[in-house]
Parts: sequence; C-alpha cells; structure tokens
Amino acid sequence: MDSARSGQGSAVSGSRPHIVFAGAGHAALLALRALRGMLRQEAKITLISERASASYSGMVPGVIEGIYEAPALQIPLKPFARHHGIDLLVEKVVGASAQEVMTSSTSVPFDVLILNLGSKTRLGGALQGSGVIPAKPVPALLAGIDGVSPNTNAPRYTILGAGVAGIEVAFALRQRHQRSEITVLEQGPALLRGFPEGFVHRVTRHLNRARIDARCGVMVDKVAPQAVSLSDGSDIASDVTLAFTGAAPPGALDHMPFARAYDGFLAVEDTFQTPSHPNVFAVGDCATNPTNKRPKSGVFSVRSGPLVAQAVAAFAAGQAPQKVALQNQALVLLATGNRSAIGVRNGLVVEGRLVWQLKDWLDRSFVSKLTVPPKGTA
Repeated sequence: MDSARSGQGSAVSGSRPHIVFAGAGHAALLALRALRGMLRQEAKITLISERASASYSGMVPGVIEGIYEAPALQIPLKPFARHHGIDLLVEKVVGASAQEVMTSSTSVPFDVLILNLGSKTRLGGALQGSGVIPAKPVPALLAGIDGVSPNTNAPRYTILGAGVAGIEVAFALRQRHQRSEITVLEQGPALLRGFPEGFVHRVTRHLNRARIDARCGVMVDKVAPQAVSLSDGSDIASDVTLAFTGAAPPGALDHMPFARAYDGFLAVEDTFQTPSHPNVFAVGDCATNPTNKRPKSGVFSVRSGPLVAQAVAAFAAGQAPQKVALQNQALVLLATGNRSAIGVRNGLVVEGRLVWQLKDWLDRSFVSKLTVPPKGTA
C-alpha cells in the first residue's frame, strides 16, 4: 500500500486492483457507470449497498403528492450491477480499516475505496428519542407518511426545517390533504437561508396561498406523539412530525480511520481523496472539502459522479488524479405542488408549469439512465 499512499504509481501490487464502492448514492452510481467503460476488465469492482435499490430523492415530493408511484424513484441495483459487470453485496457498511470495509456480517478487502454513504438527519436535543420521522432514509420517510391512520381524514403535519426539501414536502402534503393543518418550523431567522430574496419571496407567497403556516426563529422543546412543544410554552397539534433539520455524519464514519473535516464528515481534497489515505475517496453528503465547500445537496453529488470516475481511473493506473472544482451555483427547482415549480440560478428566478416540466424531465431522465431492465424483459 505504500505506493497508494503516495498518490502516485500503481494503487496495488497485483495486476488487477479491487475497487470497492461503499454506498449507492447518486455520485457512486454515475461513477460506476462511467468507470466500467474506462477500466474495462482492468479492475474488479464491487458495490456495497444496504438496500437492493437506490432511492432518488428528487422525486420524493412527487411520490408524496401522488404524481409518481413509489417504485418510480427506485433504481434496482441487481440489474444495474449485472449490466455493468460489477459485483453487488447487499449489506450495511458499519466501518472500515485501511485495507478492508466491514459490513454487518463480513469484511471486504480493497485496493481503492470510494465512500458514498450519504448522511443521516441531524436530530439533536429535543428530537433525540422522539417520535419524529427523519427525512432519511427515503423509504422510512415515505412509510412514515403513509402510516397515518386511515381514519384520519385531515392529519396535522409539522415539518421541522425550512430548506428546499422540507418546503417541497409541505407543498406535496397540501396537495395530498387539502384540509390538513400544515406547519413549517424553522429555528433560523429566515426561510431558505442563503437563497436570493426574489426566490424566497415567491416561495413565501406560494406558502401563504397553500395555507401552510411557516414560522421562523422557533425553538422546539419537545416532540410528543400528537404535539410539538415550543420553547415559548406553546404547543402545536401534530399527528405527524417530519424532520428536515440538516445533515449529520453517518455512524459508520466513527469506525473508520480516515481524516475528518471540521463538521465531522470525511475530509477530502480537490481530487476527492482523503488526506490521510490517498487510496480512499469520498463523495456526496459524507464528504466535506474544507477548502472548497459545497452544500450537502444531490445536485452537487450528481455532478461529482463522472469526476470521481476519472480520479479513480487515474489513480488505479498509477497516475495522480487531477484537481477539480465544482461550480458554486446550481439550478434549484422547488416544486410547489399541482405540477408547478419555482426555479433559481445565478439570481434569476422563474416559476410556473414549464419549470415543473423541466424538473420532471430531469428527474425521470436521471432515474431512467441508471435503471437497467431486469434480465429477460424487453
């Protein structure tokens, strides 16, 4: 492994390196799709995923609203792996050493490791041990929303966190339940922090039209089965409380020797390599580049995929991966329900049905290009 740690030369002493992807996030699947074409039969590639399918988070509001069926956002991994000549291990990653990945029942040696384990929902203070439903993992979120008693015609929803994802879900729930009370609570001083004023203004206008009560500067003191207690002593009746409270590092990182960034996520350089172990790469939510910060967003994960493939292919060939810098601005499309959306990029804000149609096309296209029909189907 000495040559791997130098960042130069062959990644392994043998002729056919074992490249392991831990986690089936957006970036990993795109990287795998590109990497097989780059390396052909020059490497053995294994994908480890906790589930047999990967969820595309961009279509979650559409599933909640009823535009899509739940399977529409799932990418089956078995046909994907077979089509691309990749070994698939459906196991939960629980840790790693400098030479192998540990799962719930076995260990997998690697020459090159790419970590794309995502993140978990940050549940601090009053939310720990409560009945709140976290935004991740996606299957549990959808199951929690679907688990409302069928006798409840107008369930009361409280959404903690006023970022894009939380607000989109609020709009989707309004389309699903026209008579429900829906409340969005934000601990910070404003909705959609960091977005242009024009974008926030339009979203706020749609929230008011949809009768969604959005409150900022609110501290949650306790979450009970049918109520959310606030620090000012007031209570909000809530049958379902959802947490979109930001990203926290996945627990498996606590059992890995790789360098961590200031926020607890894996530290990476401009080549996606960890500074402590250059044969270990990290991408997506589980990684933070301290000198080139980006939001924990699926948009940036998707853009990283092909670049990670190039970096890994170079490293496996004994070359130094090139440094990359993802652009700062990204197109954000926020669905407001009823097949309409608001988009923003570089300060330009647009809205309407054509914006939603663009979002729908982008979402469906992403899932489609990664979905391989099961063997034996047309």
